Amino acid sequence: MDSKNQLTAVGSQSSTGNWSTHYHYYADGNGNIMALVNSSQTVAASYRYDPFGNTVRVAGTLALANLYRFSSKEIHINSGMHYYGYRFYDPNLQRWINGDQVGELGFRKLNRVRLGGNKAELNLYAFVRNQPVDRSDSFGLEPDPSPWRDESNANLGRCLAIAKRRLDEYRRLARKVS
Repeated sequence: MDSKNQLTAVGSQSSTGNWSTHYHYYADGNGNIMALVNSSQTVAASYRYDPFGNTVRVAGTLALANLYRFSSKEIHINSGMHYYGYRFYDPNLQRWINGDQVGELGFRKLNRVRLGGNKAELNLYAFVRNQPVDRSDSFGLEPDPSPWRDESNANLGRCLAIAKRRLDEYRRLARKVS
């Protein structure tokens, strides 16, 4: 991982324990892994996705062995779902498989959080407010504002602040529960 928590490289070990080959990830602007390239610049895997994360095309010798794919998140091969650290996203359903606990009424009352009137917040299963081309969700907690729409990246700081705030909310909830 690099300083922006983006996946950058992976290696493979031989049976003797020596690192034999290094592979580098190449992602598009939304963080979707598009290719896995070895140290001699040969494409070992390539991927194409639809806007909601369904894999449209897979090619290459390591394509099925690589677990990091859509949004640079780990895929659970048997179910086809992507793990975002807090919950699983199912690209076939185009939504999270469980609701966002931070948005549930009980959590909000427990923490005295004001109930918002935003219709998008009412669907606790929605993935990036149904805008996968323009938005991303770094942790599976809340859609990040799109920094790509603003050329100056003024929204980038806001994205990080929202992610930090949501992580803090989950940590507070975990301390109350335990």
